[in-house]
Amino acid sequence: MNDEPPIEWLTRRPVHLAGSPQAYRTQPGYDVPAVPAVAPPPGLAGAMVETVRAAMPQAVAMVPGEPAAAFGRVGLRGSGVRWPDPAAALMLAEALMPVAGSLSPEVPQAVRAAQVREPRSGGFAYATLQNRPWDSALFGLKAMAPGTVELAAGLVRELATFPLLADAMRVEGVTEAELATGRGRVHLALALAVSSVVVRGCPVALRDEESAAVVGLTLPVAVSALQHGPAPRGYAAALVEKRRVEYTFPHHTTHYVVSVAGRFGLVEGNPVLPLEEPANGLVTAVPGGLVVRTGAASGVVSVLVIVLAERPEDVVGGGRGWDEIVELSYLAVDGSAGLPTVQQWPSSEPVAAELTSPWPGPVRALVRAEGRDEPPGERATESYEIVLWPEPASPEVVHKKTDRLGHRLRGEPEPPPVEQPERVFEWVGRSVLSEAATVTVVTGADPESVVRGFGGDPAEPVSMRELLEDFGIDPWVAVLPVEGAVLAVEFNGWQGAQGPVLQALSRNGSASSSYWNVNAVRRLSFARRGVVLDSEEWTSQMRLDDPDVRAAVEGIDFDSYRNTTGKYLVPVARFTGYTFAEADYARIVEADVAYRILPLLPEHYPVELQADGTLRWAPEVVLGDDPNLLPSLPADTLRDLAWWAAGEAAQQSGMAAHHPVAESLARRGLTTDAERLARESTLEGRGEHHWMWMAFHEASNPDPLAAAMRGLKSAGYVFGTASAEFLARARSWIGPV
Repeated sequence: MNDEPPIEWLTRRPVHLAGSPQAYRTQPGYDVPAVPAVAPPPGLAGAMVETVRAAMPQAVAMVPGEPAAAFGRVGLRGSGVRWPDPAAALMLAEALMPVAGSLSPEVPQAVRAAQVREPRSGGFAYATLQNRPWDSALFGLKAMAPGTVELAAGLVRELATFPLLADAMRVEGVTEAELATGRGRVHLALALAVSSVVVRGCPVALRDEESAAVVGLTLPVAVSALQHGPAPRGYAAALVEKRRVEYTFPHHTTHYVVSVAGRFGLVEGNPVLPLEEPANGLVTAVPGGLVVRTGAASGVVSVLVIVLAERPEDVVGGGRGWDEIVELSYLAVDGSAGLPTVQQWPSSEPVAAELTSPWPGPVRALVRAEGRDEPPGERATESYEIVLWPEPASPEVVHKKTDRLGHRLRGEPEPPPVEQPERVFEWVGRSVLSEAATVTVVTGADPESVVRGFGGDPAEPVSMRELLEDFGIDPWVAVLPVEGAVLAVEFNGWQGAQGPVLQALSRNGSASSSYWNVNAVRRLSFARRGVVLDSEEWTSQMRLDDPDVRAAVEGIDFDSYRNTTGKYLVPVARFTGYTFAEADYARIVEADVAYRILPLLPEHYPVELQADGTLRWAPEVVLGDDPNLLPSLPADTLRDLAWWAAGEAAQQSGMAAHHPVAESLARRGLTTDAERLARESTLEGRGEHHWMWMAFHEASNPDPLAAAMRGLKSAGYVFGTASAEFLARARSWIGPV
């Protein structure tokens, strides 16, 4: 029996249009096909206008309101809708299928004459995975009666403007939803009436597919008209009111903007941006918005727009290393300022409109910039933040002016270039290491001892290229002897940032590592003679005890987000005396040698308690009705409970007689062999009895409460669906409290 999901799951796959990835579908839908409109023969629209007008009331009654609103927003300025939502299109097609055949207008002779052409002979075949008859019927019209679909689109667009249909096409309403629904309904009704006439006058015999052909033709020709049709009277005002009702503070949007002639604008409409240089070196106020001067003459820059209800407390930007900060005022005309040259990901829409609050009046803006001095050809690092809030106009204020471009534009002497030692590591951003890696430099060791320090076997090399292609989760490391040190690189790994590994690596010298991942989590670590000196995420406010660590991080601006990876690699080079070079990376890739390593067991953490001895957070496991039962037990009882749970997990796994298991239970601690097996159990497809070993590991936690709580949780996974019975036995084991 086939257990595959319905065919509709295909519509949840990403759809690529003109090379731009679109958002994933969240529900089944119907993508309305594009239809070019062809102007009908002169007089044809006039010949059928009476027939269409007579059919319109019945057609209007056939169109449901919800999809009508989705169609009605198509093509309207400010709605951001260029194509109907697929789910709404599917709903509309399914609603029209049972009733489309009841619309039977007379077919004027002029319509039949316009379609008298040589139809294609023979049959046609068309497979539709979604089993949608209107889809196949539309394909049949295109295949057997070429030009019919384009003719219908042209007729709908022309008839929508006919004075005789003005009453039928009138849209009534006050709210944006009412006007959008009305616009969609009358255009869909017009398309339905015209499609009925065209299909009935088609020279191709459609037999039982006439209703399906009417529905299949109605949707695309309606969209063609809506994309070019005007907005209903009062729609602009209704849309503004809708935005005002729905607008919330704070409002954050991030965009990637194309700089043109060294500028981008947050402006209303799409004006020509002024080319004069800003007197403050950064930004110029214009009617309805701002024009920002970029460092690059062209290219993509990052822009974060933040709209607040009132002035922010922090003007300089939370300690982030901005180069230029200017505060100024501008007058919003209608509050619809956007970024005319924006490129939003993943949308392919060319414009991000109406980013600001939808009210006219004076606006105060705080514009922050960094990276404008980066030389051409480097990876794009220009970032901007524009913070807006309503406030009466006041003189502009330059809060910070440190980049060289700003000095030039203000006519001031340029400051000397700032030394950036991290620039030597910019190549990392162009490598496979850019998103996640750990780089460790070790002194006083050879490559073999470094591999062993990571938990690998120097006698068992594997192909690094194959490991990368496998996309596995098991850790591995590549090592390279360099001048005075050994370089260890983990692609998407983090063992070199762990205390036990750093202790082992630095036993006869020093070790320093830099770890980063795609979630912007970073760790900088230092160890000497088997002692970890520091291992944490760094900021410029850190207070450091070791003089060598202080010297390693001195002068590095960790608060600036530019080339953060390089800033975390500079201290590694300073502390160990070796700088990881692009040539080293090339040698590692060329050698194609790596070593699998055993992952470390999770670190032990205590359970946090409040001052009254109760749990600070939700318990990880509950025995009985009282979530604070376990915290109330004596330490010895908690320790006994943890090892009882480990023994029960061993019995359930059939491993109680296994020597490393039995010896660990007797010792109440993992033996060397047991620790190896526990670490192997975390490997993908290579380890066994993972949760049993985790119960043993958690029972070894120095904090008795954490040992009991997390040991019970891990043991519960061993019991699977019987975990509730296991926890009930654990409660009985405790006895009366």
